[in-house]
Amino acid sequence: MAMNDTPAAERTHIAFFGRRNAGKSSLINAVTGQELAVVSDQKGTTTDPVYKSMELLPLGPVVVIDTPGYDDEGELGELRVKKTKQVLNRCDLAVLVVDALVGIGSCELELLSLFREKELPSLVVYNKADLNGREMIPEEKTATLYVSAKTGECVFELKERMAKSISKAENEKHMNMNTTTSMTMSTSITTMTMITIIMITRKGAPAPAAAAMTTTTIMST
Repeated sequence: MAMNDTPAAERTHIAFFGRRNAGKSSLINAVTGQELAVVSDQKGTTTDPVYKSMELLPLGPVVVIDTPGYDDEGELGELRVKKTKQVLNRCDLAVLVVDALVGIGSCELELLSLFREKELPSLVVYNKADLNGREMIPEEKTATLYVSAKTGECVFELKERMAKSISKAENEKHMNMNTTTSMTMSTSITTMTMITIIMITRKGAPAPAAAAMTTTTIMST
């Protein structure tokens, strides 16, 4: 099956979170190389989560999600924030976009707390780094990266970091699944052994015979 034919449910879901006007939409456009998200200097341009299925190297088939600003206000703003929280249940990687001119505040701290609560792999990306004079050198040992959606600086590094985070999460998931499977098999063998002993005991078999049959049962399983 071609990557373009991959169902949305089987694609890696990558969601961009952050406060209003942090540059989430601009960064999504820079990462994808397409005008997927509407960009405006006015706060609150994104009013609902926007889902876009596409092929993104080196990640492959993905669904990119642009979310409303998490600091939105008012009655409508609360509804938008609620929809943003719901995206957390659908994504495989969360990218927190921080305005480099503003820094991390209560909005970003709350999102980071939600990521940890959901055990969701995440990256912290400082956008607009070209405006604050920050030297954009990727730090491989951290989950933090300074980028510029405007100039494209370090956007390639961001895509590579996203791919590594997803690969790491998938490997950990497989390891957990293997551990669970091994534990289940071990439990099944123990249960079968106990049943065999009970059956032998009820038939009045001598203890040595019971032990021998138990050993045979475990080895054959």
